[in-house]
Amino acid sequence: METLTDTAFGKAEIRGRKLLESEPRAASVRYDRRTGRVAIELVNGCTYLVPVHLVEDLQDAAPCDLSVVEVDGHGFNLIPFQESIDSEQTGNIMLWFDTTICVQPMPLCSILWVSKAHMEDNMPAGIAITNTGRTVDDIIALARKCNDPRQARRLRAVARVIEGELDRGAVALRARVGRQTLCDWVHRYNAQGPDGLKDRPRSGRSPKLDAQQRAEVGRWLEDGPGPGVPAWTLGLLMERIKAVLGVVMSLEAVRQLVRGLGFRKLSPRPVHPKAKPQAQEDFRRNFSGMAMSVLPEGTDPASVDVWCQDEARVGQKGMLARVWARRGSRPQVPRDHRYGYCYLFSAICPEAGAAVGHVCGRANTQEMNRHLLDISAAVPQGRHALVVLDGAGWHRSKELECPDNVSMLRLPPYSPELNPVETVFQFLKARHFANQVFETAEEVKEKVAMVWKGFAASPDRIRSIGHRSWARLAPENEPASPDHAHG
Repeated sequence: METLTDTAFGKAEIRGRKLLESEPRAASVRYDRRTGRVAIELVNGCTYLVPVHLVEDLQDAAPCDLSVVEVDGHGFNLIPFQESIDSEQTGNIMLWFDTTICVQPMPLCSILWVSKAHMEDNMPAGIAITNTGRTVDDIIALARKCNDPRQARRLRAVARVIEGELDRGAVALRARVGRQTLCDWVHRYNAQGPDGLKDRPRSGRSPKLDAQQRAEVGRWLEDGPGPGVPAWTLGLLMERIKAVLGVVMSLEAVRQLVRGLGFRKLSPRPVHPKAKPQAQEDFRRNFSGMAMSVLPEGTDPASVDVWCQDEARVGQKGMLARVWARRGSRPQVPRDHRYGYCYLFSAICPEAGAAVGHVCGRANTQEMNRHLLDISAAVPQGRHALVVLDGAGWHRSKELECPDNVSMLRLPPYSPELNPVETVFQFLKARHFANQVFETAEEVKEKVAMVWKGFAASPDRIRSIGHRSWARLAPENEPASPDHAHG
C-alpha cells in the first residue's frame, strides 16, 4: 500500500477546494406542497423539482415527514436520488434561471448539471422578426383595440420581442407560455402579420347548422315568434329549427347557438303601440331648431336653460323590485292593494343640476300654473327657461299661464323615452318606494316630499340621470349629437 505523504494530502486538499468551488452541489432541499415534489437548490443558482417517488427512502413518506428533509455534508450526498433513477425513465424537469422558466421533457439519466452562465452562453438565438411593417407602438395600439383577448396577448408578446428590452425567456414568462410557443407566435407573425396571431380553426365535429342557417335563426330571433306568441323560448326555437331546417338539436345546443349569435335574454323597454320612431328621431336631430321656434324673438341661445318636466303618481299600491336571495329560493315581500295616492309635479335642469317640484292631490291646470311659477323662480336673472314636456291636457289648457321667462316645447306624441324625468321617476320609485307598505295616503305624500327634497339637493345625480346630449341649443351648422343618457 502506497504511503500518503504531506504533498499528497496537500494536493487532495486543493482538489477538494476546487471541487467545492466548481462542482454543482445542493445548497438546500425542501418539500414543495403545491407541486408535491422535492425542490433541490444548487449553489450555482439552479433549482430542480424532483418527484418524491424518484428519491430513495422518501417513496412512502407522508407530507408531514417531508418537512424535515435536509442536505447532508457539503451537499454532495445525492446518491440516494441518483441511485433511484432508472436509465430508461423520462420526466419533466423544471429549471429556474432568475426570471426564465424552461420546461423540457428529457431522460433523467442525461441531465447535465450546468451553471446559469453556461446556459446563457449556450442558449440558441431567438427567431428574428422579419415582418417590420409595424412599430412597437402600432402593435400595442392594435392589441388595445383587439376584441380577442388571446390575440391581444400574442400581439403584446411580439411587441416585447421587437422592443428587445427583455430576453425571449422573460417575454415567454410574462405571456405565461413556453419559449417554443413564443417562437411559434413569431413565425406566425412573420408569415401573416397580426392576422396570423388569431385563433386557428380547430378540428372537431362540424356544426349542425351552416353559416346561412345560423343567419336565418338570427333573423327569427330579431323578428320575434309571430302573433299570438309573446316571446321565443328555447323549446319553441328548437321545434322551429326542426320543422323548417330539418335539424334536430338539444335544448343545450340551442342555448349555445343563441348565445353564439350574440343574443341575451333582456328585459324589454315598453313602447306605446302608437309611437312613431321616425318622429322621435327627428325631434332629437332637430331639437335646436324646434327650440328656437318657440323661444321669444331675439333670444340668445347661450342664455337658455333646458328644463324637462313631467308628473308622476305615487300610491299605496307599490311596485316590486329585485332583492338578494339564496339561489333556488323565492323571496316574499308585502305589497299593498289600496289605492290612496298623490301626484308629484317635477322639473329638472340637467345642465345646471337644478330641480323644482311639489306634491299635490290632483293633476290639473291649477297645479301646473303653480309649477310653472316655481320653475320661473328657479331661473337665474337674465336667463330663459325652455321647458320640454309631453302633451297632457293640463299642459295645453287655454287657462295655462306661462311666465315671461319660460317657454314650452312639446314632445312628439307617445314618446316618454325622450323625457329624462321618466328615468328620474323610475330611479326614485325603485330606490325609495318598492317593496314597502304605506298605511295612509298622507304617509305616501310625506314620503314623496322627503324623497324629492333629497333628490333636488343632489346636483351631481341630477346631471348623471337627466343628461341628454341632444337636449341643447347648438350653434348653427353644428352637427346634431345622437341620443345619449347617463345613469
